[in-house]
Order: sequence, then structure tokens, then C-alpha cells
Amino acid sequence: MKTRTRKPTHALTRPTPAEEAAAYIRGLEHRRQVAPAGTDPLPPGVTHVIEVLPSGAKRVKRQRFR
Repeated sequence: MKTRTRKPTHALTRPTPAEEAAAYIRGLEHRRQVAPAGTDPLPPGVTHVIEVLPSGAKRVKRQRFR
């Protein structure tokens, strides 16, 4: 009787905080739930705004529930 050898499994890597934040923003953009900061009033369906910090980084801020 032959013994089976297991195929090596690939280790799952966790995303970095920056990668996780970028994926979150892409998801909001894909679902059209995000608008630039200063958009007033918010269009229907928009729940978040993106603020650009002085350092150039993007910050997502929830404005309302869906």
C-alpha cells in the first residue's frame, strides 16, 4: 500500500494595514458609497467621505448610515 504525500500548503499572509485600508477604500468606491470631502449634501447611497490630510494621505470618514 502506498502512502500519500501531502502537497505543501501555501502560507497565508495577512495584509499590511496600508493594504487593508486601500482595499477598504476600493470597495467603497466600487459600491459608490464614497464622495470627496466637502460634498454637500451627500448624494443618495453615499455613506463615507474621503479627506486628504496635509501629509497627502487619504482618510475615510463615515458620515451616515445607509
